[in-house]
Amino acid sequence: RNEFVWRASPSLGDDAQVFAGLSGEYGGNYGPPSGFNWNGNDEPVESNKDLQTYNVPARVDAAIKQAQIQANMTRGEHIMWTMGSDFNYENAETWFINMDRLIDAVNADGRIHMQYSSPADYVAAKRAEKDVTWPVTTGDFFPYADGPHQFWSGYFTSRPALKGYVRTTSALFGAVRAAQSVAVAKAQSKSNSKSKSVSSSSSPASLETLEEALGVAQHHDAVSGTAKQHVAFDYARRLAKGEDEAAGVFSDVLSALRGGGQTNGGSGSGVGYSQCRRLNETVCATTQSMASGSLELVLWNMLGRARNETVTFPVADTPGIIITDASGQKVVSQIYAAGETVQNYARNTKESLRVASFQAVLPPLGYTTYTVQFLPPPSGSDASGASSKIDTASSRV
Repeated sequence: RNEFVWRASPSLGDDAQVFAGLSGEYGGNYGPPSGFNWNGNDEPVESNKDLQTYNVPARVDAAIKQAQIQANMTRGEHIMWTMGSDFNYENAETWFINMDRLIDAVNADGRIHMQYSSPADYVAAKRAEKDVTWPVTTGDFFPYADGPHQFWSGYFTSRPALKGYVRTTSALFGAVRAAQSVAVAKAQSKSNSKSKSVSSSSSPASLETLEEALGVAQHHDAVSGTAKQHVAFDYARRLAKGEDEAAGVFSDVLSALRGGGQTNGGSGSGVGYSQCRRLNETVCATTQSMASGSLELVLWNMLGRARNETVTFPVADTPGIIITDASGQKVVSQIYAAGETVQNYARNTKESLRVASFQAVLPPLGYTTYTVQFLPPPSGSDASGASSKIDTASSRV
């Protein structure tokens, strides 16, 4: 009754069914059976007969008893012990010493057979038992409760900022990987050495920090929001470090795709591309610093289809802007008051009071560029009427 075929999709039916079951102690947990948790105070297996603590016969009997209890709750000849749980292998040597001794002793006893296995091997063994039929379960298992009035449901909405950060950094990771693939393919289609340098500057190892941070942050006790606050802060810190390094790699890749060649091994130095990571706070130092002159926006589309996208960025107190696409055609744009910001934290976030927006047309799995020209204040005065001299050097973002 604790193992079944789960057919969760009414439309796909048995095309999407899986073999499922309750695990571990079959009380809703995924740890070892009672008496065999060596991360706690459970009795170890002592196989040295010269020691007073020798206990192989008793430990074998206890193991067989637990196996029989679990076997009575499942169908077929095979059962699975999930040996471990959260943080249980901080001292892995203790676990493996005891499991090795237990497996040897149980197999020498002969009443049951015990071995190291995996979920794949276990399911294969179950499938091989042709005389067993499994009940079919439909629907889902939420809300899930592992005790009276203890429902696991709030984590779908807890810590939305961390959830959002995992989502955006995951999208950045996917975009950089896609851009790397395009850059490498472009390099391989050409024979000159300048193009070949793309592959070395676009090494996947440069994204390792972000990849590892995402791997940890997408654990079911991380992105779910069930961790303690100082742990959640650490997840965000690791993501931020990986995001910094990935931004440098992205800058290098875009430079190489546009014919700029290789830069400093993924650091992004010498390229000049930057990203506006605080647009949700109406903050972008690059665009807000432009009182005149021009900058170039490079927009990457990681989707495999063309799309239209509204691009919005903060601007300083400029009289106006002119936006042109890659072919030099003017694009309709407007400057308007930024939305209301959260100001009850008594901090200076340097958010802009105005933003600019325009409609961008993005090619499939590729990039396009737009040039933004910032109109200077009236001659001889800045926005407040004071005399001003503006540096009109271009920038890129």
